[in-house]
Amino acid sequence: MEQSPAGRQRFAQANANQFAEAVTDLNTALPTPDSPTIRITLTHVDTGQHLKDVDIDAVNLWRLASAAHHRAARARETAVLAPASERHLHVVGGSK
Repeated sequence: MEQSPAGRQRFAQANANQFAEAVTDLNTALPTPDSPTIRITLTHVDTGQHLKDVDIDAVNLWRLASAAHHRAARARETAVLAPASERHLHVVGGSK
């Protein structure tokens, strides 16, 4: 299903808002006041529209990057265990 340009924009804005909220929650839950602050600017690349700015301290940025790295490593690990060409759907049982 292809989305309209307006739909893609709403989707991008909603996800930018959710990301900014998550970063703010991280900063609140794990404050590191002596760490330098970094501003992340979220821009819709296709349209150039500015979506959101959010500040994060360097320690929490490292925490966020580490979590993303870990998740990517797990995804790669899963892909190696079950390559797409070898995935099969087996029906076990069913209605009679």
